[in-house]
Parts: sequence; structure tokens; C-alpha cells
Amino acid sequence: MSMRAGDAALSGPEPPQRLVAGAGRPSVPLPRRFAVSRLDVADGLVRLTARDSRVITATPGQLTVWSQLLQEPANPDYEAQFEAEFLDRPARPADDTTDPELLLPAVDAVFGPIVPHAPSAFGTTAEIADIRPAVSAVPCVPCEVTLEFDSMSRRRILELLPAVHALLADLPLLWDRALTYLWEQGTDDDRAATGPADFRAAFRLMGVVVYHSGDFGLDLDDAGKEFVEDGYWARINFRADGSPAELVMMA
Repeated sequence: MSMRAGDAALSGPEPPQRLVAGAGRPSVPLPRRFAVSRLDVADGLVRLTARDSRVITATPGQLTVWSQLLQEPANPDYEAQFEAEFLDRPARPADDTTDPELLLPAVDAVFGPIVPHAPSAFGTTAEIADIRPAVSAVPCVPCEVTLEFDSMSRRRILELLPAVHALLADLPLLWDRALTYLWEQGTDDDRAATGPADFRAAFRLMGVVVYHSGDFGLDLDDAGKEFVEDGYWARINFRADGSPAELVMMA
């Protein structure tokens, strides 16, 4: 069924605003730096006009995505990064897009074709199932190590690939920083009960998640579930410069 004008709405005239873009889709926040003054619907597309006259036109599926940008206060650049990610949405495939150009692969010298797709439940829009055959610097692990691109178009993937190659080359150092950061988040009692060597040995690298901003996360699996409950894993989010910024428990 084609989208009608009444299916889309804004929460209000002033930021922070939220957008409802079609029945059955969740409302999503809009960037404060893209304050919407007008909303139009035509031919199944949502057209948002900002107060500064910028315009973004996209399908409901393109607009209602979940981005895993580092959040405030760990990320002082959040508002600018959110705006840039939001403006990239019309260039991405979604569950209601039909343009084949949105699915063209980003061809990489290391990984070959990286094919964009409609976002997963976590917002992933492209991935490499296992980077170990192509990246010699992966810390020694017995299982696959994934590389995921979160909430980004083919164009943004291509822009970020040089930085992705650099961070993958630095994985041993980043892995050490991630384990140190995770260790420091524990209580004094936790650290007294387990030595740092045993703690570090309990974890393996599951994957690397690259965000639209260029920041990234390392997913750490506690295979024996000594420190993390079953069904959960730890993600250490890093700024693009390689400094750890926050711990997020994923499920």
C-alpha cells in the first residue's frame, strides 16, 4: 500500500523532534542540527525541509533506521555525527527501496566486493563474515571474526575503507586496549577475585563494528561465561583515533 500524507508526522515544531514515517514503523529522532520546518509526502516518499532550506527525500524505510553512533556524554561530537549519518540515509537500501544502484558493491582491494543491504535489526548495512583470511593482524582466535558496517551507504563505506584498513592493522594494540578498559570497569572486589592474566585469557574477539562517524567497536566474547552472563557480550567502543570511550553490554 502506498504511503499517504496522513501516515507521516512530526512530534513538534522545535527540536528535539521525532518523525513517524508510516504505519507500523517506529518513530525515530531527528538531528537537532536538521530542524524540520515542513514535511511532505508524495509517491511513497517523505520530503523533509529544514529551516535552513536543506531538503532530504527518502522512503520511510530509509528514514526509520537505528544507528549505533557513540552516545553522549562519551561522544562530544554526537550531534554533528548524527546529522551526517541522517543525511546519508537516502543513499542506502532499505526494505522499501527498489533502486538497484543502492545495492552496488563497494569493491575493496583487501576484501573484494562489500555489498550493501537493507539494515539488520542492529542497523548493519554491510558485513564481512570473517576477516581472518585477509587480515594477518587479527589476534589469534578459533572462531570467525566479523567486520560490520553500521548505518552507512556504499559511498560512505568507500570513504571509510582506508581508516578501516588502518584500524585492522592495529588490531593487536586495540585488542590490548579493549581488555585493559574492560578490566578497569570492574570493581575492586572483581579485580581482587581474578588476576588480570586470567581475566584477559577468558575473552576472544568476536567482531569489529565500524560506525558511520568512523568511530568503531570491538565485540568481546567471554566463551566460558565467567564474567558476562549467557546471551550477552561486551562491546568496547572506540573513537576514530583509537582511544576507548565506553563499554556497552550487547544482547
